[in-house]
Amino acid sequence: MFFGLLVAYIGLTASRPTTDVSTYTSNEDTLVVDEFHLDMRGRVLEFKGQQKQEDKPGLADARVWVSNETGTKVIDGICDSKGRLAFKLPLDRRFMMHISKVGYVEKMVIVDTHVPLDCRKTYQFTFDIDIFEKINGLDVSVLEKPIARISFKPYDKKFVYDKEYTNKVNTKLQKMYSDYYALKRKEKKAVDTSLKAPKSKQATRK
Repeated sequence: MFFGLLVAYIGLTASRPTTDVSTYTSNEDTLVVDEFHLDMRGRVLEFKGQQKQEDKPGLADARVWVSNETGTKVIDGICDSKGRLAFKLPLDRRFMMHISKVGYVEKMVIVDTHVPLDCRKTYQFTFDIDIFEKINGLDVSVLEKPIARISFKPYDKKFVYDKEYTNKVNTKLQKMYSDYYALKRKEKKAVDTSLKAPKSKQATRK
């Protein structure tokens, strides 16, 4: 339950599998998927404030790209109209997933696909991750590093979010979102004031 709250701050949670996804291109020289792999399926959502996860709309045309251990881009694609995506990663590798869109912040997630030899098979990991439009004055330096880490947990015999990693970055993420809400309130107040100003002048003229 506590972890669920932490994940909500990150804007990255487990979700149901998707079936209708966009097409991704991959660099076959650096990304080889054999019989056993990790099937990644998820959605990119648009964050607009204090919404429930189920109320966040899918972000159409969000870009998702994946780099390998050397920083080489191995997958690059655009989400469908509902923000859905899907791609496969080979086991026993380490990747970085990047989520972005023009005018929006970028988030990164580490995906470590290493598994014990006796656990080699095909796995599926489903997720939701949200991003928001850039705001002038908002410090998003915390997003310069990965916000989460996905790895195999032997005890559960499945891929999960690394709770320890999440706990380390959560405090900084909470501050960023707190500043985000404050700037949004300030922005709304400025808009409301500008809308009321003409009425006030007209009243004075009368």
